[in-house]
Amino acid sequence: MNYVIQAALSNTQHPECGQVTISFPIPVDQYNKTIEMLQAIDLDFSVNRGWQRGKARTT
Repeated sequence: MNYVIQAALSNTQHPECGQVTISFPIPVDQYNKTIEMLQAIDLDFSVNRGWQRGKARTT
């Protein structure tokens, strides 16, 4: 798979959590691991915010 973009993310309020690099698009088989990595760096990320993988959310 060719990745369009990679983002290196870290939490400046918690530098001890380190940094993660996320490749986009996120491969389906790596989605759960990606969510776990984001939660580990404590970005106040919630999987319960109505986000849907692969679909645009409309209001």
